[in-house]
Order: sequence, then C-alpha cells, then structure tokens
Amino acid sequence: MENLGVKDFRNLEVWEEARSLTLKFHWASSRFPKDQPEGLSTRVRNACISLWANIAEGCAGKDVNESIHCIRTSMDMAAELESLLQVSAELNYLNKEEYTDLRENLIEVKRMLSALLEKFTGQKKSDVKN
Repeated sequence: MENLGVKDFRNLEVWEEARSLTLKFHWASSRFPKDQPEGLSTRVRNACISLWANIAEGCAGKDVNESIHCIRTSMDMAAELESLLQVSAELNYLNKEEYTDLRENLIEVKRMLSALLEKFTGQKKSDVKN
C-alpha cells in the first residue's frame, strides 16, 4: 500500500486550507485576554498546529495505514478546535465575523479531511456537518 502519493505536502489543498486556518486562529487568539481560562489561546494554537502538521506527516507515511492515522489525528484536532472555537465565542473573545470566518474555514478543512479519509478507507464519514 502507498501513502498519500504526494511528494510535497504543500501541494495538498487541505494542507493549504489548514495553514490558512492555523494563521487565522493564531491571529485571533493573540488578542484573547491574558487572564483567559486554562490557557485557551495555547490550546487553540496547539490544536491548529497539530492538525496542520499531521496532514504533512500523512504525506510522509510509509504506507496508507500511517497516512490514515495522521488524517484521523487531524480530524480529532479539528473536532477539538470546534469546541475551542465555540467556547471562545461564548466568552466573547471573538466577534461574530471572526467566529463565522473561522467556523467556515474549519468546516471546509473537516470536509476535505473527510474526503481524503474516504479515499483511503472507502468509508464515508457522515459526521462532518455545517
């Protein structure tokens, strides 16, 4: 079995979309209050970077199983980000426009990851919702 078949992860559209998401989250979280609960901005940034890095790592996987594992890890990070995004909005750390933009970007990353996972497993991931 082969890996993702991409020699350079930068050629993956999902990697580029995740890069954009990471930068947007980093910028938005840099304006969170310094007294935020449990280092929320740090958790947001770590989850973004993990999501993004696991896509790249999936390209380097020796076989499809390693690639699938990395894609699933990225999907897990996307789910964590969804929760962190929600709480950030509820704490009024994000304005409505920022929340909407980040949410739409995150939904697109989840959709793309789901399609990539389906390509390698043949199983539809029906839990990616708007």
